[in-house]
Amino acid sequence: MMLAKHHPPILFKPGEKWEYSNTGYTLLFSIVEKASGESFEQFLQTNIFAPLQMTRTLVYSKLQDQKIDRRAYGFQMSLDGSEFIPNDLIYLDGIAGDGGIYSTTEDLFKWDQALYSEKLVKPSTLQEAFTPVKLDDGSTYHYGFGWSIDNTNGRLTVQHTGGWAGFGTLMVREVSEKITIILLTNNTNSPRRDIRVAIDNILRDRPYALPKISIAQTLGKTLVQQNVGAAIKQYHELKAMQAERYNFDEDELNTLGYQLLELKRNKEALAVFKLNTEIFPQSANAYDSLGEAYLANNEKDLAISNYKKSLELNPQNNNAVEKLKKLNSGTE
Repeated sequence: MMLAKHHPPILFKPGEKWEYSNTGYTLLFSIVEKASGESFEQFLQTNIFAPLQMTRTLVYSKLQDQKIDRRAYGFQMSLDGSEFIPNDLIYLDGIAGDGGIYSTTEDLFKWDQALYSEKLVKPSTLQEAFTPVKLDDGSTYHYGFGWSIDNTNGRLTVQHTGGWAGFGTLMVREVSEKITIILLTNNTNSPRRDIRVAIDNILRDRPYALPKISIAQTLGKTLVQQNVGAAIKQYHELKAMQAERYNFDEDELNTLGYQLLELKRNKEALAVFKLNTEIFPQSANAYDSLGEAYLANNEKDLAISNYKKSLELNPQNNNAVEKLKKLNSGTE
């Protein structure tokens, strides 16, 4: 395993703080194989998929070139919204533990229902998974073993999102009321959270709203047809006059900026990321992204300045830490 080969330095000692880690889940997958003496695929097939009759679920490995009947393929919209662009498998496919499982809403519902019984784990084990982590300083964080946890007013809700290439997932288990929402999408820009809120309101006979229009996709069309200045002007006009109709969340501009970076339209990406820092001046992620854009444009001094600003806002931003080390040492 690459961790054993390269021995990367630890970011913090166990118990010092909480931080989500995909690498941690790949390490867990390796532990499962070592402890069981089976491949991860076989272990899940024997202990979860087969007993629950999850016949449309498997651990996918690009190296094995498995054939999946009626598989959905990931895509994203072009910058101007005129065509679908493939956004599917990439070179990291085949790494398991943090992803790589193909399934259906029906199969995942079978798994969900099994967690209300003892078919998979004991209630005491599940309770441990639903308990927030406790750190050495006595503080807690609302994350257990693979679940984000909300216990507001004694009503337990556990959930998790996921994303890879063009795919996005969201699974919400309102345990106290036995309500489950499962969303699987192959559209990079799908508004999963807005859909979840609407479904939740429908289930509770409350007024609901359809997902808002993506401001990123709206600006993308203007940017292609006119220029980035016109797109930024449109952003301010729509926010002032139609804020209830469009999605102005921080990640909208972030998504548009990275799409521009992928197209090597660095100056336009810089303008979009700058706008995001103006709209969200307390966002460490916005400054981190602006640093990425300056770095892509070979403006290293400005990249350093924005990574430092990101760290001021979030001292735990490890990406900024690593980028600054490389920039200051001249290896970036």
